[in-house]
Amino acid sequence: MAIAFKHRVKMPNGGMEIAGRGVRVYTVLGLRESCDTPEEIAGAYQLPLGAVYEALAYAADHPEEMEAIQRADDAVRRAILLNVPEEIRRGIDIP
Repeated sequence: MAIAFKHRVKMPNGGMEIAGRGVRVYTVLGLRESCDTPEEIAGAYQLPLGAVYEALAYAADHPEEMEAIQRADDAVRRAILLNVPEEIRRGIDIP
């Protein structure tokens, strides 16, 4: 028996998000990895609890995709930080 997912949709850029909410699956995963409970995530973003669990299940089944998103996000963060004046970014570890 196949499980029907009803809370996630593919974004135009190919990533996955919670349908109608604009919250990326990767964002939900990051919050969970930061020790937020599924209930806290659902409450903070006004999501159905099932949507949070669905996002976490998708992330668990697609670790390579989550890692690729992390690498892309890290590259953007690095590019932004490298454009900040030196006196402001002193003490910031830029990967």
